[in-house]
Amino acid sequence: MTSARSGGEGQGTSVLGVSWVQREGEPIGDEVDMPTFKEHRNVEWERKGVIRILSIDGGGVRGVIPAVILGKLKEHLGGKEIWECFDAVTGTSTGAILASMLFARKEVEGALQKAALYSPEEASEEYLKLANQIFPSSTSVRGWRKALCGIVPLYSAAPLESKLVTALGEQTLSDTLKPLLVPAYDLRSSSLVFFSSMDKVRGNLPLRDVCRATSAAPTYFPAKSLEGPNLNILAIDGGMAANNPVLHGMAHVFKSPKNFPGPVEKMLVLSLGTGEGGRESKDRSKLASRGRFGWVMHLVDVMMGGTSHAQHLSANKTLTGANYLRLQAVGLSREDMRMDHGDPKHLESLRKKVEQHVCVQEHGKNVYETWEDRLKDFAEKLLEVQ
Repeated sequence: MTSARSGGEGQGTSVLGVSWVQREGEPIGDEVDMPTFKEHRNVEWERKGVIRILSIDGGGVRGVIPAVILGKLKEHLGGKEIWECFDAVTGTSTGAILASMLFARKEVEGALQKAALYSPEEASEEYLKLANQIFPSSTSVRGWRKALCGIVPLYSAAPLESKLVTALGEQTLSDTLKPLLVPAYDLRSSSLVFFSSMDKVRGNLPLRDVCRATSAAPTYFPAKSLEGPNLNILAIDGGMAANNPVLHGMAHVFKSPKNFPGPVEKMLVLSLGTGEGGRESKDRSKLASRGRFGWVMHLVDVMMGGTSHAQHLSANKTLTGANYLRLQAVGLSREDMRMDHGDPKHLESLRKKVEQHVCVQEHGKNVYETWEDRLKDFAEKLLEVQ
């Protein structure tokens, strides 16, 4: 990968093939020198010119899948925490919630600590506890009918918002241990927007509101309004345009020379998916002859799946094989692929069988036999930069 940084500030900037739109009056690219990042940045990293990026897809309750994989990664980090081994993190929807759990600070007696709020194991357990409250299995037939007819979202946002308040408290986006980038889609401008720890305006947003905004999947939850000075966004799930945010995370590094001083000679990128269906669950040919009501509850899944794979293929071509690792659980059943299957027994079952479904995705192929070895090798590369 070349060390040149591409593009500059302004409208229509293109970095690594990703379009960054700066709307008039909004300092989207106006970065700050992030003290929480400088505090932990290793001078050896600057000398070696290596930047380590973690990217986590969206996928509803299937966020338990990357949580399990990250737990496996932690076993190979020699006692270090996940946040200590990456220089930046990006996540969409449930991926943003998981990233926030792993990179937000633990609070002790009102003081933020140099320690993560959750470990991967704790985050995985949290998914099991909260999923049924956010996606209750008791949704009425009448509720389904209203959602299908486009009258109201299927689920209330109140339980999700309550749990985000409990989990993340008053922490802001800029409080994270390492820079965090979260995409969402703004209905007011019909464009993809980004919430960044290093943004002067959006970095001050409560982390819980950012997670709520990127998780507002159409038909499932209502949109989230974010208003304030230089801020007027009506956000829905970032997965509608960037369910796999890996390229956006890479571009964000190139756009932030103050916090990621160059030259950037290489990146180490770990990209984690939230599951792909098997042939049966992928087959949506029956939708071809259906009208709007037949499509409505499937459209979100179709769009998210398509954008995830496209981002992976582009990242795979941009980086050399040794510097990019994409892990995905494949061959999942229709039941496993449901974003809103919040039954704790189902999630526990999914968590237990994740490892047998995970594979390395590279060059359009799925490699099953070596994913744990590849993850171990990748962990060694992460530690070499320490």
